[in-house]
This record gives sequence, structure tokens and C-alpha cells, in this order.
Amino acid sequence: MFDLYFRLVVRPYWSRILIIAASIFLASSLDILSIGMIVPVVGVLIAPEQNSSVFISDLVQNYAFIVGIDTNEYAVVFVGLLVLVVLVTLKNVVLLFQNLLVFRLATKVEMAFSIRMLDSYMRARYDEITRRGRGVILEDRTRAAEGIIGSISVVANLLNSVVMILMSTALLFFMAWWSVPAVAIPMVLVYLYIGPSLQRRSREIGIDLHDLRQRFSTATVDFLEGIRVIKTSARETMASARIEALFKEHFPIFVASRFIPLIPSSIFETMGAVLVALFVVIIVTRPHLGLSFPELAAMVVLMRRLLPTVSGINHSLIQLNSRARMVEVADETLNKMPLEEVGGIKLSSTQSIISIELEKVTFSYESRKE
Repeated sequence: MFDLYFRLVVRPYWSRILIIAASIFLASSLDILSIGMIVPVVGVLIAPEQNSSVFISDLVQNYAFIVGIDTNEYAVVFVGLLVLVVLVTLKNVVLLFQNLLVFRLATKVEMAFSIRMLDSYMRARYDEITRRGRGVILEDRTRAAEGIIGSISVVANLLNSVVMILMSTALLFFMAWWSVPAVAIPMVLVYLYIGPSLQRRSREIGIDLHDLRQRFSTATVDFLEGIRVIKTSARETMASARIEALFKEHFPIFVASRFIPLIPSSIFETMGAVLVALFVVIIVTRPHLGLSFPELAAMVVLMRRLLPTVSGINHSLIQLNSRARMVEVADETLNKMPLEEVGGIKLSSTQSIISIELEKVTFSYESRKE
């Protein structure tokens, strides 16, 4: 699956992909730093005498001294909150820039794919066109472009989630090294249990949906082209019944395609609540582990961001699998569909034709060469 995305999207637009990846890394770094600022701010408010034990607090005090602010606890809190606001503001600016890049790339790719798909159908062999049918071609051309641009946004979110997890892991390790396996092991186990099955089911649903949409488009085109016959023979009820039957067949699959991506978020949300409760118990019963209350506060905020991010990876992989058939259709149309042989000399509009001679001309049907 990923090799298709690489050939169709990443390789032709690698420079823009790198810029998007850099902006994702910067936004995630600013987000993690803003969460880390909770430690010194809360630490000064709760236990000023222990403030010097946290190196972030020392950093805040040093910068407060540089700008000429008194380094008492209130000044440290003020500087910490100011830095927190600046970090959050910068993060959102970077996110806006990142989304703009993603939307521009998606729009450019959509336009390019629509043109390339149409050009491929125009150059395809006639028997290939008639075999597919106009309704199928219309559906494939539209859905393939939608699948590609939708996948670009999903891949961007997937990359954002991966970077966010790496940065969060580093912050967790800094605050309490034992929290990394305590968080990672349950997440990995849950993913191994539900991830592959949900992705496999999503791919199957994506294939079924694509088939049903092709049939719906074919029926719609047939009815519009034969509207005169339908009206003269009073077959409107029959036509509507056929469309209704397709909708009924489509309904449960469509509901499943919307419901499956929601499953990981519910599971990981519940897991996050259990882990937060576990950390509270640990800080109360095992103070020798060195997890302070400010670090616990930062960890709770981090968990509220980390768990949806991990869930987002599952959601992104499910969406990529559901769109896999659309991307395969785009690849088949652009790179594998049989094309007509093109040759000869193109005459200009100013040239005149004196005579036309045909020599050694043969004809046969592609499907019946005998």
C-alpha cells in the first residue's frame, strides 16, 4: 500500500513533503515544550523551596535574570506563563502554515490526477473503454482523485502523530523513565490486538464501497441516457426501485465505514484514564520513585494529548486501508491500462491533401483476433 502512495504522491512532490515534515516536527516540538513548561510553573506555585531541583525552573530563572526581572517565585511564574503563551502561539502559527501546505499540495495533486486520468481514458483502447462502461469510468475518475487527496491529509496526520509520540516519549523519559514502559507496553498490546483486524476489515469495506458506487454510477448514467425510453414505457418506478435497492445494500457497509475508525479512540481514551489513575496511585504510594506533583500535572496533560495521538495513528491507518482501492484504481488507470498505438505524421492546417492511399491494411477485433 505504502509503495503506491510513494510512487503516486511522495516521489513527484518530495520537496513539498519535506517542508511539510519539517513543519510537523517544529509544531510537535513547540507543543511538547509548552507542556513541559507546566512543571516549573506548577512547581513554583506548590513548593517554591523545591523549585531549584528542576532544571527547567533554573532555565526560567536565568532568563528572568537576563531580562531584569526579580527571580522570586512570582516572577518565575510570570515568565513561565509568558513563555507558555509564546510557545502555544508559535505552535498554532506553524500548524496553520502546515495545513496551508497540505491543502495546496492536495489541491494541486487533485487537479493533476483529474487531468491525467481523463487523458489516460482518452488514449485507452476502445475495447477497454467499452468493457468498463461510462458509469464506471466516471466513478473511478472522481473517486481516484478524491482518494489521493484524502490520503495526503491522512499521511500528514499520520506523520504528525508519529513525531508527536516520539517527542512525548522523550518528555516522559525525562520526567520519569519508568513511565515510558508503563505507557508503551499497554498501547502496543492493544494495537497488536485490534489494529491489524480493524485495518483488514476497513480495506474490505473500502473495496465493497467502491464496487457499490461503481454500480450506482452505472445505473445513474444508464437511466439518464435512456430517460426517453423510461418515460415512454412508464418505467420510472422500476428505475427508482433499482436505485433504492442499491442504497439499501450500501447502507450497512457505509455505517460500518464510519463506525470502525471510532473504535480505537474509545479504547485508548479508556486506557488513558486508567494510566492517569495508576500514576496518581504511584505518586502517593511510591514517593521514592521521584515523581513530583508538578511532573504529575504535566504528565496528565501529556497523556491527554498522547492517547488521542496514538489513537490517531490507528485511525489514519484505517483510513489509508479504506482508500487503498481508490489509489489502486488510479495506479491501474495511469500505469497499467492498455493504450492505443499512436503514430504517423500530423498535418498542419495549411497543408492540403492531394490523395490518400491505403496499403496492407488489416482489421480485427482485439478480443477476437481470429
